[in-house]
Amino acid sequence: MNKIKVLIVDDEALARINIREALEPYENWQVVGELNNGKELFSVVEQTRPTVIFLDIQMPGANGMELAEKLMDEDQCPQIIFVTAYDEYAVNAFELCAFDYLLKPFDDERFMKTIQRLESSLTQTNDQISMKRWQKRQINSAQYLDKILIRSIGSIRIIAVDDVYSFHSCGNYVEVHHLEGMHLHRVSLSFLETKLAPEDFCRVHRSAIVKLSEVKELKILDDNSHQLVLSNEVVVKVSAAYRTRFFDRLGL
Repeated sequence: MNKIKVLIVDDEALARINIREALEPYENWQVVGELNNGKELFSVVEQTRPTVIFLDIQMPGANGMELAEKLMDEDQCPQIIFVTAYDEYAVNAFELCAFDYLLKPFDDERFMKTIQRLESSLTQTNDQISMKRWQKRQINSAQYLDKILIRSIGSIRIIAVDDVYSFHSCGNYVEVHHLEGMHLHRVSLSFLETKLAPEDFCRVHRSAIVKLSEVKELKILDDNSHQLVLSNEVVVKVSAAYRTRFFDRLGL
């Protein structure tokens, strides 16, 4: 893999130092520039052609969100990782197709996950696909969710849809069952159904949506009702109202 070139943009000197020091263990990452505001951002991007920009949001005279939106118009737009102390911008950040969103102060483990995800993304594209083309693909598929953002006091949990097994109604919430456990999300199941890629997910009950690739077993019970066993061993009922569509999706 070629060197991953990094530009750090933050008005706080200590924040820039923290990012630079956090990158030191990663030999393949190279800091090619640091800015304390967005005034020279576009000229520096043109000169250095960074792979990724660590971008603060609230800076004097420049808003990181506005800068990111303008960067999207560049022919070779870098990946953008927002680094901020404010969690209220997270949803807008991902709508802009930001690669990640780090809340200050972040820990080593959270930072490492971001680094590994970006390296994996670059490896999968063989470093030949420009960041702009990657982001256009993200925008074109933005009608469907690729992340679930779950707000709680003082944090936002980010769950990749690829890691989800199933969704289940639970009062005014939806249970999101995923690789790392279960979290409650205050949203309706019907809304989620419209935001999930239909080739990947299927509603099987008024209270459940499952990922088709996680269905391990289909059980036919004595009363001719049906149950699914998912790869995480969760059992889900298949109701008569959704059975035909589900069977069609499985090719039965």
